[in-house]
Amino acid sequence: MAWGFQQASDRRQGYAHKPAIQLQQEASVVLAQGGGFQTYYQPTRAGWLDDALISVMSKVGRFCRDRQEVCHKSAPVPQIGLIFSTTSLYRQSGRLFGGWGSAMSPARGLLDALVDNQYSVDVLPEWKLDEVIRAYPLIAVPDWPELGLKVKDIVTRYVRSGGRALICGAANAELFSNELKVRFIDGPKEDYAYLKGDEVMANVYGLWQKIQPEGARSIEERFRTHDSTRDAECAATLTPLESGLIAAIYGPMGIQYASSHQAALRQFIRRVVERVFTPMVRVEGPSTVEVALRRKDRKLLINLLNSAGMQIAGEYVTGDFVPPVGPIRVSARLDRNPTKATLEPSGRSIAGRYENGVWAAALDRLEIYDIIVLET
Repeated sequence: MAWGFQQASDRRQGYAHKPAIQLQQEASVVLAQGGGFQTYYQPTRAGWLDDALISVMSKVGRFCRDRQEVCHKSAPVPQIGLIFSTTSLYRQSGRLFGGWGSAMSPARGLLDALVDNQYSVDVLPEWKLDEVIRAYPLIAVPDWPELGLKVKDIVTRYVRSGGRALICGAANAELFSNELKVRFIDGPKEDYAYLKGDEVMANVYGLWQKIQPEGARSIEERFRTHDSTRDAECAATLTPLESGLIAAIYGPMGIQYASSHQAALRQFIRRVVERVFTPMVRVEGPSTVEVALRRKDRKLLINLLNSAGMQIAGEYVTGDFVPPVGPIRVSARLDRNPTKATLEPSGRSIAGRYENGVWAAALDRLEIYDIIVLET
């Protein structure tokens, strides 16, 4: 279960108190994972808490309580499982607890890219991987520099038995070299790479492995400049492995997305993922709408979070406005037509349409965090 602790601080300014709407947006991330949200204020030395702070806590508390019955202690619906590598993190960072900084970029960046593509993603710690991996339709392997043989063997067995995997990075390409069915051309090197997005190209400079597909199929290209008419090289492959499939990208996806969040890179990653994975729920709306699929009391919960304007930069510590988004179209692949569909916490009925195994509906507006509850 997730727990959130939120309070902005700045060494130059002390504590920066966040407005209620910002705390509500941050609480949504935790609530959507079935957890509890906690925040606190430090009183003055005289023990004083200003009435304005009490008012903020009242608004945030009411926001959480309104959603508690629906989402608290819900269980995940496995979709994409992203591997969090203890081995790589400890060997690269030299720290046991926290403050890992850029050593976390492979996982943080790939997680952001998948979530920004509106996939429901669970982070799977290395120690739990073998226990839960078979529940997930797709396993995402970030461009960790030292994944380790134990995790590699778990992922390989999973794919051979029918699983799907997305493998990123030059180091992982070498680790999975026998399974990828490609020929390596020299070793990995720092190189320029431009990748096609929907409109423009993404500049993805970093450590790339040059390869020639043999038993694999090339599915994406990279270019040395923003000229797609020449010097194309293979950037991603699709490889059958017994009953399963591996999509591999031979460059620094997580590291680069963590540092830039380029829209074109997000779109490139989406195209590769779609080769091996069909999500249970699709959302037609801006990339700021995040999706988390959960179950509770035999109900399917489609958590919709509006991350527009979320505070991520130190220069903008607080924000008092979250722009609403909409309209949004949501579709879900289901075995049967839901007997009831509501939008929580308002309790409003949703008029959806069920056809050919897909339930679909439209929402006019998403403020901060709503939950579509489907009873089947």
